[in-house]
Amino acid sequence: MISYAQNFEDVMLARLFPSGYRGAYLDIGAADPVYLSVTKHFYDHGWRGVNVEPLPRCQRRLSLLRPEDINVQAVVGSAAGSCRFYEIADYPENSTALESLARELEKQGHAVKIHEIPIMRLDEICARHFDAREIDFMKIDVEGGETELLLSGDWERFRPRALVMEAVEVNGRKRVSDEWEHILTGNGYSRVWFDGLNDFFLRDEDIELKKHFVLPPGAFDEIETARYVRKEVQGEVFFDDEGDLIQKLLNERDAVDADRHAKQAVIDRLISERDAIDADRHAKQEVIDRLLQQTQQDNAEQ
Repeated sequence: MISYAQNFEDVMLARLFPSGYRGAYLDIGAADPVYLSVTKHFYDHGWRGVNVEPLPRCQRRLSLLRPEDINVQAVVGSAAGSCRFYEIADYPENSTALESLARELEKQGHAVKIHEIPIMRLDEICARHFDAREIDFMKIDVEGGETELLLSGDWERFRPRALVMEAVEVNGRKRVSDEWEHILTGNGYSRVWFDGLNDFFLRDEDIELKKHFVLPPGAFDEIETARYVRKEVQGEVFFDDEGDLIQKLLNERDAVDADRHAKQAVIDRLISERDAIDADRHAKQEVIDRLLQQTQQDNAEQ
């Protein structure tokens, strides 16, 4: 399989489902639809799901490259209304709703941009988009907002078979899952794997799937990383075909812009010619008026 994820999370999740299975996922903190994506492999194999992502630029990419997914721009939490969301411009994967974390990253030299983003509860998202279907797995990467997110879920009604959650501090190795793991274990989930970055959980009714978490990703998973997959015909290294699609769309946009500018130039020229004709007409009218006035004066003197 082709792995797009940062730490082979997609490989570990793929073990849980039979070949050809087309399920549903909920990706909270989806970020880019290709780069470091946990769900890209599944989308390419017929899965569909919901991507929740606050950043506008990531939403644009999701809308373009995941047209058959549902893409939701929101921060997931238990509060109502909206909140400030801090985009880490040069490292968007670290973007966060926590001002303290954003300011610390800013002190480290990262540029921060602030957005006002609506807040949605996890149970609200699930009820709206998964009421009639099961969530096969949920991925959560929210840079400090895990507790609020988990507290907003309805774990009796909506029970993903598997969850993968980033479990270490931002840009560090210290585990932080002790802050929120009890919410999951208290709702019938068991931690079955830690890959150095993420914790993997299974709902207790599917705990037999734990057998797939005995070994880390390896040769028998037949992994190819997305960065080094080779095109069959050209034999060139590529990241993904979406770049070609994006470039095509950009070229079409540029062509439309050029056509618009050309038509605007014609309009401007016609307006200029009209103004010149109007000016000439006014000038000639002034001459006529002056001649008529002079003629009237001459007649009056006679």
